Amino acid sequence: MKDYPGVYVGRCKANGKSYVGSSIKVLRRQREHKSALAKGIHQNKHLQAAWNKYGAESFEWEVLVKNPKNRFAEEQVWIEKLRSSDRKFGFNRSYPVRVNVPNPIASKIMKRYWKDPVKRAAWEAALLKGSRKVSELLENDPEFAAKISAIRQGMWTDEIRQKASKSAKGRYKNKKYKKAHLTFLAAGRATLAERQKDPDFVDRQTQAMRDRWKDPKARALQAARMAALWLNPEFRAKAAERSRQQIIAYNRAKQRAPV
Repeated sequence: MKDYPGVYVGRCKANGKSYVGSSIKVLRRQREHKSALAKGIHQNKHLQAAWNKYGAESFEWEVLVKNPKNRFAEEQVWIEKLRSSDRKFGFNRSYPVRVNVPNPIASKIMKRYWKDPVKRAAWEAALLKGSRKVSELLENDPEFAAKISAIRQGMWTDEIRQKASKSAKGRYKNKKYKKAHLTFLAAGRATLAERQKDPDFVDRQTQAMRDRWKDPKARALQAARMAALWLNPEFRAKAAERSRQQIIAYNRAKQRAPV
């Protein structure tokens, strides 16, 4: 059967709890959940615990929405409808659904760039070789992650930050460099966007943010950064428009959802 984008739900009939997710290949995503649960390696511990306790026969999987216009908005609607982010009613750990907003200019550049099979193969090899191993170490080795964090914080002084900013502005005057750098950034965003289609990856990101937020210094630094950003009228206008569009998409999806 040909796969398709959609919003799905996994229900535990034994305790009545639900897990809501979405994917561009919804049938494959459900199979991945079942496989991870059967192996006992699913990263959602609450869902895995229920599977271990009640067994595979106690779970049923269903596609709620096929080919949604905005699957993230539809997913949000169903999370609210089934209350699956509430531990009493579901297994979802992230609320609300988080979505990256793509850069349209960089997106166009990236699409043209990836039409070249030689360049595409080179980028894919570099991304897989470099990022996969580092990501695995950062996720699975707390000591390694702590060391990397300390090194980065120690290097990023105010003086270094000012020099880096000045240097970057100078390089961006070169149109060839600017185009190449935008393409590189777009590649990173494309890879991240693909990983963020996995609800469990989003869960890990959310938990990492919560852990960082426990540090008073981290909270103060983030507050200072946001305060500086919001002094920029252009940033405020873009943020307001992005929020407006997300609210519109959410309300439209909610109107279409069955009562």
